[in-house]
Amino acid sequence: MNLEALYDQLPPERQGLLDEVNFLAGNLREDLILEQFYLALEALSARLQQLHPQIACPTGCSRCCETHALPEVLPMEWELIKAALETLPNEISERLRTAVRSGNWPLDAEGQLKGRRRDYPNCSCPLLLDGRCSVYPWRPFDCRVTGYAFSNAGERPLPPPGPPPGQLLPYSCSSEQRRMLTELAQGIRPLEYMFLPQREQLWEVLQLIEPGDTGPRLLLAHLQDWATGSTAGQTIPDA
Repeated sequence: MNLEALYDQLPPERQGLLDEVNFLAGNLREDLILEQFYLALEALSARLQQLHPQIACPTGCSRCCETHALPEVLPMEWELIKAALETLPNEISERLRTAVRSGNWPLDAEGQLKGRRRDYPNCSCPLLLDGRCSVYPWRPFDCRVTGYAFSNAGERPLPPPGPPPGQLLPYSCSSEQRRMLTELAQGIRPLEYMFLPQREQLWEVLQLIEPGDTGPRLLLAHLQDWATGSTAGQTIPDA
């Protein structure tokens, strides 16, 4: 059955959601500023949540924060997060600094990850306090697309036996990956799943918003610098 036939079989309200998803995805452009890009991404995610109520990413769920807390962030994303950290109450700020300093993070002396992100399936984000993100409104791109995107980066693989190499995987926790891949294999909601964006394509657009010489860096590395007062990895403006 072709896509047009699948679309015609959907109720009008779901057709409308697909149309909105398609429109919003097309408006994630490099001529936006970061905050506009985030707002457009939030609007897209809201429609995807309506389109996929079966995806178990409800408010209060922190499984990905507890198991895959190694996102890379662009300099402009870190500046937004750092500014948010400086506005937190002193008590919260000190709790975060303590969590960062006391963590046994898989980073080398240069702030680089030892191995691959997929090798650390139980790395909990130090910004997660009492089950909630302490900088949620300012969270980076990777956190925003988790749960409602596919990825070919292989950073969150299923344990063996996994899918064939190169297959797009849901960018989510392992339990959601399994459930979504099972539905796809059974032909459940194929059209709706086709409208989930691919993480790497959106990431490429985001990098074009503010191109520069400094590339992405692990959020944990930035947080270590912040917690210890180090200037490593920071861009020093020209005099």
